Amino acid sequence: MPDFQQSLQDIQNVPYAATIDVSPDQGEWVIVGTLTGNITINSSLGAQPGKRLKIDTTQDGVGGRTITLGAAGNPFQAGAFTPNTAANKRNILVVQFDGTSYVMHTQAVGL
Repeated sequence: MPDFQQSLQDIQNVPYAATIDVSPDQGEWVIVGTLTGNITINSSLGAQPGKRLKIDTTQDGVGGRTITLGAAGNPFQAGAFTPNTAANKRNILVVQFDGTSYVMHTQAVGL
């Protein structure tokens, strides 16, 4: 059975900002505050190969907010991630670090 306390420690809540930096060392599940504008998500340097990030975003009541995966730090190579930008839609992207960049593992859009 998973350790509930450990699960809580693996979550990082990041307030919305136009640009954010995320690191799996701070928690592999990144819950970003409601998007009230466009966002660029960068990763911090120093991730170990095999580390994953689950990036969880939700559009505000207006929608139309773009999500850009940045090249700063360890870059994202997320492939065909096309988030649903309709109002109040949730988008989740899971990426895994391969030693050079984060590559797309799974995604769920328009939740």
